[in-house]
Amino acid sequence: MINAGLVGAGRWGQTLLRSVHGKSERIRIVRGVTRTPSKVEDLMIETGIAISDDFDALLASADIDAVVIATPHSQHFEQILKAASAGKHIFVEKPLTLDAASARAAYEAAHKAGVLLALGHNRRCLPAFVDLRERLDRGELGHILHVEGNFSGPSAFRQTRDNWRASTDESPAGGMTGKGIHISDLMISLLGPVSEVSTLSSRQVMSFGMDDTTHVMMRFASGQTGSLNTLTATPDDWRLQIYGTDARIEIRDERWL
Repeated sequence: MINAGLVGAGRWGQTLLRSVHGKSERIRIVRGVTRTPSKVEDLMIETGIAISDDFDALLASADIDAVVIATPHSQHFEQILKAASAGKHIFVEKPLTLDAASARAAYEAAHKAGVLLALGHNRRCLPAFVDLRERLDRGELGHILHVEGNFSGPSAFRQTRDNWRASTDESPAGGMTGKGIHISDLMISLLGPVSEVSTLSSRQVMSFGMDDTTHVMMRFASGQTGSLNTLTATPDDWRLQIYGTDARIEIRDERWL
């Protein structure tokens, strides 16, 4: 059994806690830290888990094997470095960090410390995506030419000016950090690294905060092209399409059409 500490007890941190609390035989969250523990008193009563504001004390605990990081994006890098230095395995919500240099440094820190650094790209576990990957591996689509996707929804309408997720510092390129990054991760997991990328991103509807319309065009090192749209002020849409010389496959709403 892995004893884990939760870092960040906001909406998503609480979702992660409840997803395993009393349900998993592999991992249990036994302690937590958050910026303002008084805001989660009900959660502590509900789960019986103590939550403080002392991250260093959590890392110093001998009974903590790993940390689950669900804090604002800009905090991930320093928290990963500290956790790795303390010898704790790390699960961090996406995005890993906010730039490529710090992402590489985070990976190197975990590798040097001999700890596992896992990233919360849960869509890789979708049954439809697992099936899609197996079909590609069997060559059923022929030569892959292009991949395109869309992960959009009305999340911007739920944001307030003081919500950190609405900040352009925490959510550069609009919906990419919260939504589109899931699709780009699936694309990269299928086709490998991206060699060229260009982006159009703007705020058309919202009067504050992050962009609501983002379009990404990419070329993979293996030669294929890709396109991705992610909007945060529109009805829900989730699509991933792979175009090959022999066939086309589409996943819609995270299920097969």
